[in-house]
Amino acid sequence: MKESPEKSGKRILPLVIGLVIFFVCLLFLAPLIRGSFFKGRAEKGSVMGRLSGFEPGKDNSGRYKIMDRGYREMAVSFMMNSLYARPLEIDDLPGTAAYLAANLGLDEKELIRDLRAERGFVWLGRRLPESSSAAILKKSLKGVYAVKEAQRYYPGGTSGAHLVGFIEEGNGLAGVESFYDTMLGGGFGLGNGGKERQRGHLVLTIDLEIQKMMEEKLAALQQETGAVSATGLLMNAKDGSILAMASLPGFDANRYWESTKEERLNRTVKQSIKTDSLQQFLAFAAEYDRLASGEQDPLAAVKRDLQLDKNPVRRSHQWFREVGGRYLSPELLAWPAEMQSDERNLDGFVNRLGLYGRSGVDLPGGELGAGQRAGMTSPLQMVAALSSLFNGGRKVSPHLGLAVLAPQKGTLEEIEYPGGEVVVRPETAKKVVDILVASSLSPAGTVVAESLEITGPQPEEPRPAAEKVAAEDSDEDIPASYRTMLVSFSTGRESRLAMYISLEEAVVATGEKTPMRIAGELLMARAQEVVGLEVEKPGLQSLALREVQIYDDWLKSRLVGKMPVAARVAEGQTVMPDLKGLSVRKALRILQPFDLKVKVVGSGRIVAQLPQPGLNIGKGECVLTLQSDN
Repeated sequence: MKESPEKSGKRILPLVIGLVIFFVCLLFLAPLIRGSFFKGRAEKGSVMGRLSGFEPGKDNSGRYKIMDRGYREMAVSFMMNSLYARPLEIDDLPGTAAYLAANLGLDEKELIRDLRAERGFVWLGRRLPESSSAAILKKSLKGVYAVKEAQRYYPGGTSGAHLVGFIEEGNGLAGVESFYDTMLGGGFGLGNGGKERQRGHLVLTIDLEIQKMMEEKLAALQQETGAVSATGLLMNAKDGSILAMASLPGFDANRYWESTKEERLNRTVKQSIKTDSLQQFLAFAAEYDRLASGEQDPLAAVKRDLQLDKNPVRRSHQWFREVGGRYLSPELLAWPAEMQSDERNLDGFVNRLGLYGRSGVDLPGGELGAGQRAGMTSPLQMVAALSSLFNGGRKVSPHLGLAVLAPQKGTLEEIEYPGGEVVVRPETAKKVVDILVASSLSPAGTVVAESLEITGPQPEEPRPAAEKVAAEDSDEDIPASYRTMLVSFSTGRESRLAMYISLEEAVVATGEKTPMRIAGELLMARAQEVVGLEVEKPGLQSLALREVQIYDDWLKSRLVGKMPVAARVAEGQTVMPDLKGLSVRKALRILQPFDLKVKVVGSGRIVAQLPQPGLNIGKGECVLTLQSDN
């Protein structure tokens, strides 16, 4: 039986009245609930601050360290206290203000004025060092609370910045910080390179001593030759572990937002380089490897050795100039012309080496690799491919991650990589090394090969760097500038190291000893000494003591992001915090308690702000100017 509209309406009316009463109550109770919720969270943070603060040897931030192979810190995090007040909860306002002003270096009169304003929230200081916040937290002042904020610190600054990367809001955005983000404790990223591993401190294959030497040599070469950029890489050719990876110009990982996209470019994996200068070398190796198989001719090996006997390798001190202005060092010309592979066989050979593929290195984005034009590769992929010829014909997987150090137990879990596949016959690899050693102009135990590709005006003969003159100071032609490339390998039994150095738009001479060769030989000799040293894993106590020193160094570096004076909110007045380099989301979150009208111009990161940090905003408005990396 159908219900009448009158009866239906009588049943709905109480429901409507009940809903109205519920929403009215909710409207009145919401501020109280919200206040209690945030107060509870703040009190929890305050208690945590009083109990913990910075404690060396403990995980102070939720994000673990990054260390080199000698357990020297390359990235650490510290948890800092940010203090704020709820003025309406303060009983003794003058006494509280006096104590806060004395311990935080604030103006007492201004602080009292701010606290007396009818506002529910006043920042007292952001990311304060332990020396500033400890006494206040111990005092347990009523109405004063603390929240925890993390600060990531890179002790090396610019050293190793391209490979380590940086973070924002606790998440890795570049380098191994991004690739191993989940393992280090971040919220997103490439998740341990697609593998499940325990969380902990990341130990890299990088050696900070070799890394700094590489960076110093590249900087000196830039200054000597006038090069606009420099790239350096040093790798263990036996297992693919990367000992140094450098690109200049560089950037400071602690202030990465001040750098340009060009400065943050890791040229060892992102730069495209030509392989034309290796043509004779690779063609010989491919043909020798084909003949070594004996598949087509049982007497191939005999014929091959007879050809080499008729054309013994001779040392030459003369560079060879090719069409187009490319120069090759003698080591790239020592290969008998009678033993040059055809194109099909050569393509198969370089594909086995992986010269034009991807190295699979543990960095986000990898190389340009598969999408590159024929004859182009990245510096890292070139070194990895050539390493097979210095590793008995076995392929290696270049990598940066060495192991994960458990923060509580101190145990190590090694990171495993594929490798060991034989891609070149051992006898071919041995013959290639023998010929390079016989033709090398470098000290015993080291082979070096160089090429110079002209990029500027082409004179009849290259001029030395000392003759470089500015066009406005001389009527002479501007000397030629080159894209230089140096590849070097150590041939000792104990260690097989592979090195790459390149300069862009460098003014050099094609003498027997170029600046790159001199720097490379010195670096290779020192690197072999360092690699031979035994590395001892320090205990947890030793790491904790070292962390105290790093914390002190961090404070001295003045990288603690405190707000100017204090970010205070008073009636009709707002003191502007420093927002440069932040994302819009983070900036708006910082400005949220200030009730400001924010105008955003552009996109990307904040590069300018009005008013400037520390100044007042009378009308409660501010303008943030953004700029993208592009």
